[in-house]
Formats: sequence, C-alpha cells, structure tokens
Amino acid sequence: MDHNMKLYDKPFQLIKNGSKTIEVRLNDKKRQEVQAGDFIVFENIEKNQSIKVEVLKVIQYISFQALLKEYSNKEIGMDEKMQLS
Repeated sequence: MDHNMKLYDKPFQLIKNGSKTIEVRLNDKKRQEVQAGDFIVFENIEKNQSIKVEVLKVIQYISFQALLKEYSNKEIGMDEKMQLS
C-alpha cells in the first residue's frame, strides 16, 4: 500500500541522500494505517520532487525522549549539535 506524506526540502533531501533513515510522525489515524512493507511517497512541498521509500518497520514510543535513546540525531534528521532531554 502507498501512503502520501509531505516534507519540507531539508528533511526531503536528507531522506533522498540516505542520511535520514527514520521518519517521526504522530500516531494519528492516518499514520496508524502504515505497516512494514508499505511504501511512503514523500512530496517535497518546496520543490516539485517526490521520492518513494519502503517502510521497513513501524515502532511506537511512549515519548520523543524514548525514541532519542534509540536513534542518533542524524538518523532522524536533526542537527547533530541539537540536544534534547
């Protein structure tokens, strides 16, 4: 199944070049439909570009902080200097 999601140019380019490997979204009704093996078509809202990627797995975390314990800033597309607690 294909899902369409929009991104600003910076995170879009990070996904495109392979450095951003984790997409963080609220677990709303639309996102609850996304399953491993599905595809997400990311649309760049600043440029006329799109990219289709496969969902390898879906993980739910109880908090953003719990997610940050598992992944680096680079993997989720955040500036390496940024620290959240």
